[in-house]
Amino acid sequence: MLEAQDVEIARPYAEFAADEAYLDDIAVAFGLVIDAKSSFTSGHSTRVALYTDLIAIELGLSERRRRWLWRCALLHDVGKLGVSNAILDKPGKLNDEEWTIMRDHARHSENILSRIPVFEEISAVASAHHERLDGKGYPNGLAGDEVTLEMRIISVADIFDALTAARPYRPAMDVETALSTIEREVGNGGYSAGLFAQLIDGPAAVMLKSPPPLDTPIKLRASERGGSEAVHGDRVIAVASPAEIVIDPPALPSNDDIAVAHDCFLDDADGEHLLPYCFVCGNKRSKEDGLRLFTGPAPDSPVNADFWTPAADLGGEDGLVKPEFLWAALDCPSAFALRNGLKLALLGRLAVDIRRRPKPGEKLIITAWKTGQEGRKYFSSSALYDESREIIAAANAVWVELNDPAFLAKLKAENA
Repeated sequence: MLEAQDVEIARPYAEFAADEAYLDDIAVAFGLVIDAKSSFTSGHSTRVALYTDLIAIELGLSERRRRWLWRCALLHDVGKLGVSNAILDKPGKLNDEEWTIMRDHARHSENILSRIPVFEEISAVASAHHERLDGKGYPNGLAGDEVTLEMRIISVADIFDALTAARPYRPAMDVETALSTIEREVGNGGYSAGLFAQLIDGPAAVMLKSPPPLDTPIKLRASERGGSEAVHGDRVIAVASPAEIVIDPPALPSNDDIAVAHDCFLDDADGEHLLPYCFVCGNKRSKEDGLRLFTGPAPDSPVNADFWTPAADLGGEDGLVKPEFLWAALDCPSAFALRNGLKLALLGRLAVDIRRRPKPGEKLIITAWKTGQEGRKYFSSSALYDESREIIAAANAVWVELNDPAFLAKLKAENA
């Protein structure tokens, strides 16, 4: 089992030519300089290199490819040499300006390595450990298949070490908690469903058979019934098909009542959020990250609602918000509309009709309401309105209550 500890730097491939060994020595030297920058990141580069190589071995990568990737991992944070220790060692939360400077370290890594001829080839991979499949990472906003396997390996290794090492703002996690934290960072159900439905022309429904894994290749294939299937390995994780979406929306709350709903987002759960880092509704994510839809209950209404202005980076090449983000926006509000407090429900089916894709920057309203219940199965609908209060997208959702006190307690502890 992986353990968080300082490790001795060792060259894993002694049989290669001397010039390759020389490059190893240079990478090791840079790694030591990087790790000496801050006491809180001491040993980070060498541990990330070790974890990267262990993952590469598990995935069956060739020795030559492993060696190349090992160097990338050693050098991934070279850009932090350009970040002030006042920021690296700050014990509290970074402000917006400091966070911008911190994020720039990835760009610095790319610029530095690309200017060194022997490391120019690895610059794109070494600097991409903060990229994300949804395109909201940095420094280059890569998305989907643009985030290569090598980038994903280093990203996972970097996250694991970040969680298991003490930082100025929090103590180190034990290995078991860190692994469970990584495991629970699966793709948002609505966002993933929107991706899975892309082969369907028109309104579509997606039935999730298991949580979509994050940063893992998923294949879409046509199914025998005229729909499509999302496949991870040999396992079908979702089925998409054409659908009819039927909604009967309650009266839309006034703007004042929507503002009150926003402020009352977690009142039903005594201020607690089971998934505070959720891409759609996470209240602990930074202001620049995620959709930040806080759909609380509107006064004297069955509707939960909030305002939403899609950010510029949610747009596609056609200048309109990508469909998968609209699916995501219709997802979580339909769960909060159940008004079940701290009961945990899993998305089983989401059916969406996108009537018009808005532009980033449009002022929108997202609403949701409960429509029924059968035992542990709940039904709800959601709708997205434009500024003229016309519905531009709508959804029907099925949620299944999860009765697992031990899992719920673990989830609370991990997100405390």
